[in-house]
Amino acid sequence: MSRPCHDNMRGAIILGGHVQALGIVRILGQRSIPVIVVDSSRYSLARRSKFCTAFFLVSDEGKLQQMVELQDMRSSSWARGAALTTRAG
Repeated sequence: MSRPCHDNMRGAIILGGHVQALGIVRILGQRSIPVIVVDSSRYSLARRSKFCTAFFLVSDEGKLQQMVELQDMRSSSWARGAALTTRAG
């Protein structure tokens, strides 16, 4: 199934890639919402989902934590998007 591409399309960035992230990716993907997974482990489960649009490997847990802290500082361009954290801080 092809997905439409629009500049203001909604989407989600999932921080962390374990079991909870996999469930979120599947739910959003089934609704044709593009999902990007960011994790510090190359063994991320969520990145293997057919609904994962893109995967980014961060070099260490500290950088992933920085991204978690920045999720609330989104610009207005994120009006239709979300960043979701799947790890305890």
